[in-house]
Amino acid sequence: MQVGFVRVLLASALVVVSGCTGAAPSSVDAGVGADASTGGGAGGGSPDGGGVAPDAGGPRVMVRVGHAVAPDFLDLDVCFGAQGSAGITWSGPVWRDDWAHGITWGRVTSYRRIAPGPQLVRLVEHGDADCATPIVGLADQTLDVPLVASEHDAWFTLMALGIASGAGADALRIQTLVDRESGAGTPFGLRLVALDPARSPIELGSIPNADYSGYEPRIQSAAFGAPSPYASWTPTLPAPLYFGFKVFLQGQSAGTPLILGDRAQSDATSRGSWTVFAIPPRNGAGAEQWAFCSDGAEGPRLCYPCGTPACEGK
Repeated sequence: MQVGFVRVLLASALVVVSGCTGAAPSSVDAGVGADASTGGGAGGGSPDGGGVAPDAGGPRVMVRVGHAVAPDFLDLDVCFGAQGSAGITWSGPVWRDDWAHGITWGRVTSYRRIAPGPQLVRLVEHGDADCATPIVGLADQTLDVPLVASEHDAWFTLMALGIASGAGADALRIQTLVDRESGAGTPFGLRLVALDPARSPIELGSIPNADYSGYEPRIQSAAFGAPSPYASWTPTLPAPLYFGFKVFLQGQSAGTPLILGDRAQSDATSRGSWTVFAIPPRNGAGAEQWAFCSDGAEGPRLCYPCGTPACEGK
């Protein structure tokens, strides 16, 4: 079995993890490309209505989007809708002008700010001019973020997952994950999200030895679509400057790992929130894919999309 591998370089600051392929997206608080139409029901997009919020100061609601639908599914974009007296006003498609291919399979975007309160989330095909036509089989989802008075921002991942022709637990859907903020003094924490219905539950452990042998279990029984709790420990270095981890099918840590990863040691190693997304193969067969992301942190390139047998993070 092939094994995914990445060496994620961190400098002294948390936000230097780079990743999502393609041109860097615009700032999280920049305006989004959209046409000028608004309207009820399945109307088009709005440049300043709907769910995308300008920078107004104070606590924020920050959302990123991931694509883990297989096999051979469409490239995606996302729209946010706000209910008003005249119907639903849509903003988007949000990433229409940022990346040539939109939200491609295996990608997790940077965060964008949206308005607090109930928002409709709609996934559309990349290249659509407006928000009128949702992806067949993917129902709009309500994201309700009241954001009461607080000094903390709220961070979310909206993940498209499931099998295009699936049903029941494997059905195509949008899963909302609550991300932990990576502020100053945030302790180190890593969670695992299983996005491959054919390879779950899974487990993750750290690597204690310089030759990348050994295994210290940290996360157990991560079920499909359900994020594990953040696991906290003091990372040890299996080799100079590097901290490593492995992911296995649950109970099979004596075999070949689905994922073998490491990241560089720095001042950031002992703080910050991170997620390993285990992603199904695009063709429905072959080695596991994955993304390694910094949670609750701003910056245009905070996720490594990783394939096999090697991942350059470019």
